[in-house]
Amino acid sequence: MASRRHKTIKIVYAYLIAGSLFFAAAILIFFLTIQLMNIGKISRGVKAAGVELGGLSREQAKELLDRETGEYRQSVLSFVYQDRQFNSDFDGLGIVFNNGALIQSAYEIGRGPNSFLGLFEQLRALFGYYNLGLNYAIDSAKFREFLQTISRLETPAKDATLMFDEKKQDFIVVEEKSGLIIDRKRLRAELEFNLSNLRRNAINVSLVEDAPEITANETEAAKVQAKEILAQAPYSLKFEDKKWTLNKDLLLGWFNFAAVAEAGSGNKILDANFDSEAVEKYLAVLSQSINREPINAQFEFKNSRVTAFALGQDGRRLNVEKSGEEIVENLKNRRKTIVLAVQIIEPEITAKKADELGIKGLLGRGVSDFSGSPKNRRENIRIGAAKFHGILLKPGEEFSFNKLLGEVGPKQGYLPELVIKRNKTVPEYGGGLCQVSTTAFRAAVNSGLLITDRIQHSFAVKYYNPQGFDAAIYPPSADLKFKNDSPEHVLIQTKIEKSKLTFEFYGTSDGREAKVVGPEEYDKKPDGSMKAKFVQEIYRNGELVRKMTFRSTYRSPDLYPIEKNPLE
Repeated sequence: MASRRHKTIKIVYAYLIAGSLFFAAAILIFFLTIQLMNIGKISRGVKAAGVELGGLSREQAKELLDRETGEYRQSVLSFVYQDRQFNSDFDGLGIVFNNGALIQSAYEIGRGPNSFLGLFEQLRALFGYYNLGLNYAIDSAKFREFLQTISRLETPAKDATLMFDEKKQDFIVVEEKSGLIIDRKRLRAELEFNLSNLRRNAINVSLVEDAPEITANETEAAKVQAKEILAQAPYSLKFEDKKWTLNKDLLLGWFNFAAVAEAGSGNKILDANFDSEAVEKYLAVLSQSINREPINAQFEFKNSRVTAFALGQDGRRLNVEKSGEEIVENLKNRRKTIVLAVQIIEPEITAKKADELGIKGLLGRGVSDFSGSPKNRRENIRIGAAKFHGILLKPGEEFSFNKLLGEVGPKQGYLPELVIKRNKTVPEYGGGLCQVSTTAFRAAVNSGLLITDRIQHSFAVKYYNPQGFDAAIYPPSADLKFKNDSPEHVLIQTKIEKSKLTFEFYGTSDGREAKVVGPEEYDKKPDGSMKAKFVQEIYRNGELVRKMTFRSTYRSPDLYPIEKNPLE
């Protein structure tokens, strides 16, 4: 009997062991099967926004997700408040999906450094524990811009403030008002939930109460402050011997009452401040009576030395921003006189620098003859030539005739005279100034300077003989330019003797020698058309170092009929 029982127990044990081994083998096979199924693929059961990614390679999963998000982007994003609807597309909010990063995150599920943990994650995935939200970004600036379009739903709170009552001649309180504003945090959260889950349902816009920061009780200090400031009016702005008055009416237009943190408590109270933009706008107009450009000292070369015949003048510029700050600070502290912040600008060239200019002698001169010129033309030449007397060119500086000439009109004393313009010879203010530019051109060429911009006249003009050695100007387009490519300053002197205009360039020779070959006239026709050319050659120590050929093509003067001067 005992033997039979013992045998039965052994059989039971054998079955238990066999069953355990079978169960263990089944589990092992199950786990191995899972591992094999997921080799090189996203773990089975992993989803993103409900889209099944499990069992797919990363490339396949990205292709699928790109297709899903691409279709999703074709939908309209709707924002609804009561019976009003506001729509936007995905680009309007700057929404982009980063599917590559999401796929990588999905692929890493079940592939941690710990194999047991990885196996556990694969099991969880198999039972649907992983449904990832999409990876996306929203452009903050575009989102704020969209919020502006729906901000019409809002009635923001209004702080209590002060207003000046003309009848009462006192500040009165404008009561605060509560308002309603969009719950931006909630709206953003709903949008992000939809984007994470590929949801297309409308997003509800909700409004929340907007409480004012300043109540009527918190305006008293500002009222006292504003009244004290006005009581001291008028105030004075001062610069040197000039004064400007800030009266009560002007100050009332500048007041800007705003919320500030109360010292000590940190609570918000109303502060009597000033609108910096309004103050600076006032100063911008005022600056016109202060600002001036610096004027360089002007020099003459006499008796082998440079002397100043005009001492020059400092420039001035009102610092609008700093002066505005000074005004606000002084008004708030009830200081009656306010000194404006003005920057003094020294000229580049002062009389003290005469001995530092390195000017030793004559470099070259240009001469032209304007005999037979009408009275107006002669006067324009005189005024124009005077503009260039005493001009200094720094080493490396480019001379621009038009820039130095400035405006040309009756205010500058110019008279109407004939100029070549648009296939006509017409009267304009400043006619004859090409005599000045031509003479300057000749001086620059003879001084060996580098010519950078020059054009000839449309037809040959007798005042510019010999032909081919002229330079036409017509501000602001046609200009004469040359560069002071010498190592020292170049001083320009002009003079008129009877009907001869002379430009003289003084400086220090660097050993260059200028030679002019020509001008030579050719292809002359009976109608007055012709061509001309000359060559500027620069030598140093007997060797040619630069050669420039200047060619001119003149059309027939018959193509440019003279119009009668409408001002005569």
